[in-house]
Amino acid sequence: MSVQLRSKKIKDGKSFYLDIYHDGKRSYKFLKIKVITKGPKKDNPVQRKEKIRIAEERAAQEQIRLISR
Repeated sequence: MSVQLRSKKIKDGKSFYLDIYHDGKRSYKFLKIKVITKGPKKDNPVQRKEKIRIAEERAAQEQIRLISR
């Protein structure tokens, strides 16, 4: 059982998702958290760190949820 936080390149930055492997099955959970690094609406460094922290928190919560099943 594992939960990995992964990112996917999108045209104006990156998007986060969870790669979940549990009971021999792989699944993905998209977090709808995007770090915008290009364009006029790009995130400042503080916003980027906060979004990454939130994504990491969600990964930890999912890991706890799987363990407690």
